[in-house]
Amino acid sequence: MPDDGRVVLVTGGAAGLGAAVADAVAGEGGTPVLLDVRAPADGIEHELVELADARAAEAAVARVAGRHGRLDAVVAAAGVD
Repeated sequence: MPDDGRVVLVTGGAAGLGAAVADAVAGEGGTPVLLDVRAPADGIEHELVELADARAAEAAVARVAGRHGRLDAVVAAAGVD
């Protein structure tokens, strides 16, 4: 887990495993940024995006990278059972 403010993009971060990863990143001093179709309940920075739409996902990642000047890690936790 990051300990120096690393920017970590987490797909599917509004709930479940993605939310747990985001909480762990924040707990270790990192900056989680979530990509999801729903906003997270806890107010963590996020982009609302349907990840099945490749162009929309690419644009969301570009916005996040532009805001932070970098991305240090990506955790792909989006999915449906």
